[in-house]
Amino acid sequence: MGQQREVWQHELQTAKDPVWAILNVGETNSQDIKLSVYHLQRSDGTEFTCKENDLYMLKMDDIYQMYLAFQEIPGTRDTTTQNGLDALKRFMLRQIKFFASHDLQMALETNMPKTNLTKPKLYGQELEDFPEYYIFDRPITLIYLNHNGEKRMLFIDEINKYCDGTLKIVKEKLQPIREAFKERQQQYADATDAELKEAHIIDKILQAIQKQLDKRNSLRNYEHALNLRKNYYKAQK
Repeated sequence: MGQQREVWQHELQTAKDPVWAILNVGETNSQDIKLSVYHLQRSDGTEFTCKENDLYMLKMDDIYQMYLAFQEIPGTRDTTTQNGLDALKRFMLRQIKFFASHDLQMALETNMPKTNLTKPKLYGQELEDFPEYYIFDRPITLIYLNHNGEKRMLFIDEINKYCDGTLKIVKEKLQPIREAFKERQQQYADATDAELKEAHIIDKILQAIQKQLDKRNSLRNYEHALNLRKNYYKAQK
């Protein structure tokens, strides 16, 4: 049963089409606990059902789209439908609090009073010995230039501690480097093992950055939808 849920979670996480509509909201009992059950439809017409305790398996954008879909349900909501919306709101609030406690930028944006997060390590002896945008693989670390042209260090395993501005600077610099390598590889097809390894690490860095930016934007969407954020904005993707 556990393996089946893992397969289902993978399918939910990799689905390309977003949740489009809520077809029905019901309820079920699990160990004497009443849970909401959502019958959902994606934009490609496919339908699926998930329970309240399955929401964590959905992509964050699907959770947000579910909330928007609730607003499109015509007429007055019956008790079961309202309970389903309330359960979704509680889940969104839990995600906001959880991720804000593990993300320095979101902790600052949400004015979280207590957090054990520390600022990222930006300096090291390597800054003097290696050029900008030099990449280390163990652990994955990058020397980058900040907006003042100063060399700093970015550790991928601490990416949750770097602000959007820093991540955007690094992303914009690495993307053309990666594209240039792809063009050389297509033209000459003679990349060395070292070049292939560096390209693989760059891909990992770019994926980690995009994932972090997307997660933050999803949390901002949650806060805006729940009227928790007065000054709403999105980081540039």
